[in-house]
Amino acid sequence: MIKENEPQHVAIFGGSFDPPHQDHARVLRWLIKESPAPLTNILVAVVGGEHPLNKVLAPYADRKKMVDAMVKAVCPSDTGTFFSALEMDKDAVKVVKQDEQFTVDFLHRLHTEYPEGTQFYLVVGTDVVNETKRWKDWDEVLEMATLLPILRQGEEVPPPPPGFAYEGDEVTEGLQLLSKWHEIKSRGFSSTQIRKQLAEGDLTHLIGDGAMLLSRVEMHIRLNNLYGHKDPDFGEPEVKLVARTFALADLEEFITKGVPFAIRGCYRKVLRVEGCEMAGTPGFRFHLVEDSSMLKTNHYEVRQWYRRQTEAWAKGKEFTDKKPEPFSPGVLALKDGHPVKEFPANAAYLGNVEDYEFFTDGPVGSFLSGLLGSL
Repeated sequence: MIKENEPQHVAIFGGSFDPPHQDHARVLRWLIKESPAPLTNILVAVVGGEHPLNKVLAPYADRKKMVDAMVKAVCPSDTGTFFSALEMDKDAVKVVKQDEQFTVDFLHRLHTEYPEGTQFYLVVGTDVVNETKRWKDWDEVLEMATLLPILRQGEEVPPPPPGFAYEGDEVTEGLQLLSKWHEIKSRGFSSTQIRKQLAEGDLTHLIGDGAMLLSRVEMHIRLNNLYGHKDPDFGEPEVKLVARTFALADLEEFITKGVPFAIRGCYRKVLRVEGCEMAGTPGFRFHLVEDSSMLKTNHYEVRQWYRRQTEAWAKGKEFTDKKPEPFSPGVLALKDGHPVKEFPANAAYLGNVEDYEFFTDGPVGSFLSGLLGSL
């Protein structure tokens, strides 16, 4: 156990964490369990001020809460020493705000806050080594902190910056030494890609066991409408009678003699179907029982499909389940070519055109009879 005012060994794992994902969690686990440095503390430093590269970020308060959720998922919550091999107590991993725009200024502050002689280790990836010229006072950063370089799984070790060599290199004389790279088992996840998917409503590999996002992080994103991702507002469940009308010309591709078809949507039952005219053209009017609670059911089914997809992907298994089609209130789609038993629960089965004798009456029936007669 570290005594007060005793020099410490502190890892700085910094980033915008916009949002934090499983690869971030893997780095944190590695620092806790396998770090080659004799760490006593880990600081997860969340960019709080202006981003060094002027990137637009989600509010700090939200990113801080998501990182807190990641830390809680990675670190045990029991009291006492939880990583005795590193002599780290339950408060050793801290989430801190980095108000400073540049790392060198952040390091200056930390050196004033920690006991004299404290050793800082800066966690960096390959992108940092390749962009040292863009860093403010890079040489001073190296004076104040030892680099702890990590590789994503499958990445190649980048060449050292000019004037530097890696520990163990054949030629090191006259060069400043950098620590060896440490490979982290990762999947190459990207916060940029995750934000893009969330904005498009694509949850592929984002939820479920083995997903890119930890469940607590995804929940915070969804409940706070971050990156355009949120639960729909279903409102209070409502059951009512509705009529939906279609021009026959719009339905021709769905109507095939002897093939069942169905209306998909938030409809519990088809009461009747009748012929009608729409602006002088033949059409059908469907009288239905609409149940808005089915929207929530459909939303749940789609999320469950994404979960099963993720779990198969994480285990390297093939996934062939057909995705449920999302639908919105008042939107109808007819479906053909499948046996009735394969229609989903949220489809109102109509039968097939031969079931409705009244379709043969009047102008609609004449048009339909001609269509079916040509099949």
